[in-house]
Amino acid sequence: MKLFILKLSKFILLPVFTLFMIDTLINVYSFDKGLNSSIDVKIAELSIIKDEINIVIAGDSRAERQLIPEIIEKKTGFNTINIAVSNGDLVSTVSEIKKNYSTSNFVFVISASSWQINDGAISPGYLSEKCFQKATIFEKVKLYKNDIVGFTKIYGRLIGEFANAILHVNHKHDGAIIKNKGFLGIEGVFKKMNTKEEIEQYIKSHRHYSNFVNNGIRWRIFNESIKELDNIASTSIIIQPPLSPYAKSFTKNTIIERAEKEYSQKLNTLSFDLKKIIFYDFYSKNEIVMEDSLYYDYYHLNEKGAVLYSQKIGDLLLENMSVK
Repeated sequence: MKLFILKLSKFILLPVFTLFMIDTLINVYSFDKGLNSSIDVKIAELSIIKDEINIVIAGDSRAERQLIPEIIEKKTGFNTINIAVSNGDLVSTVSEIKKNYSTSNFVFVISASSWQINDGAISPGYLSEKCFQKATIFEKVKLYKNDIVGFTKIYGRLIGEFANAILHVNHKHDGAIIKNKGFLGIEGVFKKMNTKEEIEQYIKSHRHYSNFVNNGIRWRIFNESIKELDNIASTSIIIQPPLSPYAKSFTKNTIIERAEKEYSQKLNTLSFDLKKIIFYDFYSKNEIVMEDSLYYDYYHLNEKGAVLYSQKIGDLLLENMSVK
C-alpha cells in the first residue's frame, strides 16, 4: 500500500502539484502583461503622438494584411498605426491596449475573426498564450483533454512569453513593415478548387472550425475581454472581416457558414450592452463586397483589396466616430 501511494505521488500528484504551482506563478506575475511578444515589438517600434488622438489598428492577420494606416490617416487626419499580428486575438489585444494605450487619446479598430471563440480551435497559433492563461486550470485541462502533446506545448509557449515579458527581451520587427506603419501587404490571387471532393476536404480539415464549440470557455474569456475594452476611456470598432465571394458560395450551408453567422449574432447581441464599442459585420452584410480577384486566399485581401477595404474603414470612422 505504501509503495502504491509513493508511485501515485511520483507519477500523478507531483506533476499535478508542479503544474498548479507553475500556473499560479505565471498568473500572479503576468496578470498585467500582454504575453504576445509580436505585438510588443510593434508597439515599441511604432510611434504615437502624445496628447493627440491616435487610431490604432489591431487584432489578427485580417487587420495586419488588410488595413493600411496611411490611407486611414489621410481619411481621418489622425496618426494611425497597425499593431495587428498573425493570429492575434482580441484577448491578447485588449491586454496590450490596457498596458500601453488606456487613455482617451486612442480609437481602436480591431479585427476579430470567429475562430477566436471556438474551443476546438487549439492548433498552434489558434489559441493565444493570454487566452490560455485566462482560463482556469480546469478549463485548460478541458480544452486539451484529447491532446496532451498540445497541452504541453502551449504551456511551453506560455512560459516563453512569460520569460520574455519579465526579462524585457527585445526583438526587432521587419523594417519594411515598420516603414509601412505596421501594415503587411501581400500580392496575389487565389486559385479555385477543382473538385467537389477537394472542397469537402477543405471544409472538413479547416482548423478554424474543428471540433466546433462556440459557447464555452473561449467565448466566456472573449466576452470578458470585450467588456474590459468597453471600460477603457476610448472608442473601439470591432470588425468581423469579409470573406471572398467564392468562399461564401462553397461554404453555404456548412459548418463554416454556421460558425460565422452565429459569431455575428453573438457580437450583435453583445454590442447592445456596450457603450463605447461599435460592431461591424462584413461577413453577413453587403456594406463592402470585394471580388475574388482582390483576395490572395479565401480569407485575406491582397494589396489592391486592402486599399479599398482601408478606404471603407476610414469612411466608417468619419461617419460614426468622434474623430473629426
